[in-house]
Amino acid sequence: AEAERFTTTGTPRFFIYAGGRESAAMVSDVTKMEMILKKKPRYDIRTLINPLGQHNETYWKQEFPAFYTWLMKGVITD
Repeated sequence: AEAERFTTTGTPRFFIYAGGRESAAMVSDVTKMEMILKKKPRYDIRTLINPLGQHNETYWKQEFPAFYTWLMKGVITD
């Protein structure tokens, strides 16, 4: 797979969100990608799976605060 062969000297960041009610393979595909990325050095990965989540703005909106907090860590200080 392309993800397994990809290399970089940077520090990529991945926030992966999936809903259990998106498709039959969504959660297993996301879990597989998460495991591939976790084997890479220096990758910052956050995976969030909502078992009741669907592929729509309502669910993405619910998860946005967690995403934004993760994205801004180290950028915004109190």
